[in-house]
Order: sequence, then C-alpha cells, then structure tokens
Amino acid sequence: MSSENRLRRKTKHLCCRLAVEGLEERCLLSYTITDVGTFPGYTFSTATGVNASGQAVGYDFTSNLSSARAYLYDSGALTDLGSLGGDHAYAEGINDLGQVAGFSQLPGDTVSHAFRYDAGTLTDLAPFGGNSYAYAINQNGDVAAYAAANGGDHAVLWQGTSMTDLGTLGGSTSYGQAINDRGIVVGLSYLPGDAVFHAFIAWRGRMADLGTLPGAANSWAYGVNNLGQVVGFSGNNLNDYHAFLWDRVNGMQDLGTLGGVRSYANAINDAGQVVGYSALPNGIQDAFLEDGGVLTDLNDLLPPDSGWNVYQAAGINNAGQIVGEGFHDGAQHGYVLTPGPGPASVPLFQPASLISAPASAGTLMVVGAPDGTLDQLDGREPSPLLVSIQLRPTPLVQTTPAAPAASAVPLAHEPGGGLEGAGDSIGIAAALDAPDQLVSLKDPRAG
Repeated sequence: MSSENRLRRKTKHLCCRLAVEGLEERCLLSYTITDVGTFPGYTFSTATGVNASGQAVGYDFTSNLSSARAYLYDSGALTDLGSLGGDHAYAEGINDLGQVAGFSQLPGDTVSHAFRYDAGTLTDLAPFGGNSYAYAINQNGDVAAYAAANGGDHAVLWQGTSMTDLGTLGGSTSYGQAINDRGIVVGLSYLPGDAVFHAFIAWRGRMADLGTLPGAANSWAYGVNNLGQVVGFSGNNLNDYHAFLWDRVNGMQDLGTLGGVRSYANAINDAGQVVGYSALPNGIQDAFLEDGGVLTDLNDLLPPDSGWNVYQAAGINNAGQIVGEGFHDGAQHGYVLTPGPGPASVPLFQPASLISAPASAGTLMVVGAPDGTLDQLDGREPSPLLVSIQLRPTPLVQTTPAAPAASAVPLAHEPGGGLEGAGDSIGIAAALDAPDQLVSLKDPRAG
C-alpha cells in the first residue's frame, strides 16, 4: 500500500476530542460496511436502493455481462427476484413494505418492461407496450418510470395497473426517475427542439421546470424526499456536471465537488442528507455524503481496515444507511453502509448572554495541530483543520487552511447570521492525523 493510501486509512475516522470552555465531548463520524455479495457464478454486483428496514435491492452481473439478476438483500441473504423471461433483470427501488420496482428484458432480450415485485410475485407493468423502465416506488406502491407513449419515451406514473403519461416540458422525451410518498415525481424532460434537457417536478397532472445551475444548459433530477427537496446534477456536458439540491425557497443550489470537475447527486432522505459521487482532483471517482452543507468522501468515514473503496452511492434511508457500489479487495460489489455514532454537537459557550450576542467576524484560537499542518489526502489540497462549522438555526460553513499551532484562524460569517439562544450549538468535524488530538476553541468575545 502506498504511503498516501496508508495515510488515508489512518485518517478515515474523522474523530477528535473537543474542549469547549471546559466541556469535553468525543465525536465520531463513521460507518460499518457490509458486502451484499453476489449469486454463485456472478462476478459483479451493485446496490441501488434501501428501505427503512435496511433491505437493499440491486443486481448482479456475470463476468462477461451476458446475464444480470435482480436481487433483494435482507440480513445477509440474497433473494433472486426472477425476470420477465429475458437474461437481464434490474431492481432499482424498494419501499418499506419490501415492494420493488425495476425492469427486465423479455424473451429474446430485445424489449424491456417495467416490473413491480411484491411478496414473491413479479408483475409486468406494461404487458402490451414497448420498452418501459421503472426506477422508484413509494410507500403506496406507486412507481415512477418512463415508457413508450404518444410517439416517444415519456415519464409515467403507475398506480396499481393504471399508467399516467406525465408529458414533457415541450420536447419529445422525458424520464421519470424518483417519487416520494405524496406522489411527486422528478426526472428530466427535453425542451422544445430536443437540444437541451431540464430537471422537472410533476404532481397532480402538472410538470414544472426546475431550471439549471448558473451557466448550465442541462439538468437532471434523480431523487426527491417527502419534504419536496430534489437532488440531481446540472451542467453542459459529462465533464462539468455538478450535483445540486433544489427546494422551493432557495431554488437550485450547487453542492460542489470533492475537488474534481464533476459530481452527481443520486438520492436524498427526509433529514436532507444527500448521496452521490464526485471526481477527485486526480480524476478518480469516489462516493460522497452531503450533510449540512459539507461534502464528505465516504471512504474517509470507513474503518481503516475495511478493504473497501466506494465510488458510487445510490440510495440513503432515513436512518442514514447508504447503498452503492465499490471495490472490496479488488472485487466490484454492492454495499450497505450503516452509521455509527454521529458527530457530536456541544454547546458553544455559556452563559446565554454570550451566546445571544450577534455573531461577527472574529477568530477561533486553534491549538494543538501536532506540527502546524494537516497532511494531504488523496492528492487534494492540504486538509483543513476545521472542516465544517454550522450555527443553528443560521447555517454557516467555514473551511480554513491548516494553521500553525496556537495561531489565529479567521472565522467568516454570513450577513445576518447569529447565535440566538443558549440551546444553539456548533458542530465541529476535524481531520487530524492523531485521532485523539485535543482541539481547544476560544471565542474572542468571551474574553
């Protein structure tokens, strides 16, 4: 293993001890990882969705890609969901009842149909139609998909055996990609002329254009939660797409990258945690978790001896379990990540009179970096000591270069930001070479 990789494994636990005005709290942000494995005779696997019980779905491939089998993973066991007669079947989404949406080739392997799997039965959702593909299913069993309809491929909603054409934003093609429990469907649609495509949100017969990131021509919505927050990606071509988060208040926001030129967001849970994948500065692709404005490489949150490199995160449930795809000791397999203790949030200062003072530009005294620097990880710029700062209820994200021990690090703030009560807190995540390094924080307003 290279020295860079040894360092990376050494610092996978983003862990520190915090001493804030005499209050110490140990913080850990880490996951355990489970290999979903493969069926006998199959070489590759990927996981695409996960429900509240931790059941996962996905599919396996043979080494020559001549066959794909849809699976349901539950407590260490893989169940073959079968097919509609063809050699390739793909499970894409699962709800809390264990119902699964996906698609399968028909006999002859020239046409694919969307399916719903329920209690051992695989049902063809479009037995008399052309190609159709299902990607998500909500708690009501409603399925988001796209199918040949009205002269082109259109986003559709299946409720029971009834299919509704969701239309387009004026172009000839649209794709339904995700659905929440209210029946809101998101995906992409081409605009008139079919030169560019935009993310859409559709509900009760109406389809709305979510627009794009500034300077971008295209966008694609890939996930939606029960609050109506939407994630996906936007850009001009495959080399510059950026993951986005959209909501009704703030519109489309760029989630950034892990230092590379592109990123893609695939799913969001009801806590607003987003998963996807991003390029690193060296072009390699890694899976990410975005939480509270901070984009984190999931590989940095795995046990040091896991043997994994995860490069795709496809789904996340409300418990924070994540599924996707990675390399495990050289094999390409699907995985389930289960979170351990979350990062600690501790009161910033006491008494309340200090906390209620308006936040202003100031300094945090950062003491204890072993040699005044933090080592470089994965070819990126030197890791910042303070990875994220979040003031509640006003979010603030601050990333600062590593600073010499006992030096002052500027603390920026958003206009109008402030601490508003004794219950407000500040969350700190530190990437230290020594996991038990003591970090002392001092507010200049406290004297």
